[in-house]
Amino acid sequence: MAHIERVQTGQKVETHIRGRVFRFAPKGKRSPHGDRTVTVERRRVCVLSTHDGRMLEHWNAAQPCFGPKCQHTHQTRVEVDRLVAEGILRYVPGSSNNVASYSFGRVWKGVPSGSERMKVMQLV
Repeated sequence: MAHIERVQTGQKVETHIRGRVFRFAPKGKRSPHGDRTVTVERRRVCVLSTHDGRMLEHWNAAQPCFGPKCQHTHQTRVEVDRLVAEGILRYVPGSSNNVASYSFGRVWKGVPSGSERMKVMQLV
């Protein structure tokens, strides 16, 4: 006989079944990997502002990713990888590379302009 355990936190109810595996259980409940945890890199990456990225990294301030409260943009993984390589974006640590934020990786640098003695400052 199976042991059924229900855990209720607020309005969310989770049901855990231990013992037998039911053949006609909903397919969403079964995992092809068993109890192994698999990290999944999504195709779309959340791109946060510099401030929101720091708030998420240092204070774990949640950023809603759906509904009317979603204030950040979403870009494809290929585009984000290109921007990370250029130094414009960086992945937020601990997000399994699913969240990126803007970084200030650029510095002011003097470059020659016009005559030999003239230099101008450029953000590089």
